[in-house]
Amino acid sequence: EEAWRELIELYSRYIFSILIKMNVSQSDADELHQEIMLKLWKRLPDLDVENLRFRNYLSTVTKNTVLNFIRSRKRRIEREEKAVTDSTISYLDAIRLPELEEIAEKEWETFLTKMALKNVKKSYSGNAIKVFLKTTEGKSGEQIAEELSIKVPTVYRLRARVKESMMKEIARLRFDLD
Repeated sequence: EEAWRELIELYSRYIFSILIKMNVSQSDADELHQEIMLKLWKRLPDLDVENLRFRNYLSTVTKNTVLNFIRSRKRRIEREEKAVTDSTISYLDAIRLPELEEIAEKEWETFLTKMALKNVKKSYSGNAIKVFLKTTEGKSGEQIAEELSIKVPTVYRLRARVKESMMKEIARLRFDLD
């Protein structure tokens, strides 16, 4: 149970972000997320985790679940012979499946970066994280030094330390989660 809770905590936001990037509505995303998690629950005991890249498996399960959802929705609409509005058809067609791999990769990188930052923050106090975040906003060392009332060399030193920690943490997360 603990491992399952950890899996949900680690991957739920990742799955939701892929679904949302595919233009799936929030209510459909909730339903699809539950369906994906149920599929994982049923299939995880039989997975050969030694020879499997879990993220690729998760992307495939997500893609296939969305494809089945779209097909099922279209069949139901046709079967009911309702007058279908253009917006409903446009919504289903707006889910761009060929771009799934690209979406999944970008969301994975964002997911890893946010998780790494969360983990790295625990190791730093004071201005180090502030300096790093202001750097990612595109601010210069001089601007940051002025805003935080610290010396410019201190800005570069703090940024370098946090950046190195972030790179190590991202590499660790890639190894653990890929």
